[in-house]
Amino acid sequence: MNTYEFKGNKFRLKELTLGVLNAASPLLAAYRQEFYRLTEDTDTSQLDELKNEIELITDALNTAESDALPEKEINKLGTRLNDLKKKLNKAPYINQQKFLKEMESIALLNVLTDTKLLSDVLNGILVNENGDEIKINESHLNCADSFEFIKQVIADFFLIIQTSRLMPKA
Repeated sequence: MNTYEFKGNKFRLKELTLGVLNAASPLLAAYRQEFYRLTEDTDTSQLDELKNEIELITDALNTAESDALPEKEINKLGTRLNDLKKKLNKAPYINQQKFLKEMESIALLNVLTDTKLLSDVLNGILVNENGDEIKINESHLNCADSFEFIKQVIADFFLIIQTSRLMPKA
């Protein structure tokens, strides 16, 4: 398990329990609320439809052999998939995807700089190197090296959750 150093102290992530997941959930909720706020006026219905069709055709091609589809049908699906992927990588879809990625970054930055939220979350998901509870307050996070510490801890925490399949898809 990773050890994180901050202001001369060493920390590690707590073992994943319901309480630890609950302590981190406000961060995920704040991120999703912020992303929604930034993109609520953006109509992504056509982009979503295109992505869904790509996913459906990809799934159909993955099961084509076991479903004993004729080669002509498989080729037709493959051609359709290639056409859809090309369409996805052209305007207006590529521009909308870039915009959404930029808004994700802004939402994440806004959340990762909320010292009140982060002090609560970090206190809920970290322990010191001896396994004891910690107390990080907002003022501790108002220094130059705090952002790198926060990025490392939060990235590792959510990577563990994601690889454990505990985090729902957005």
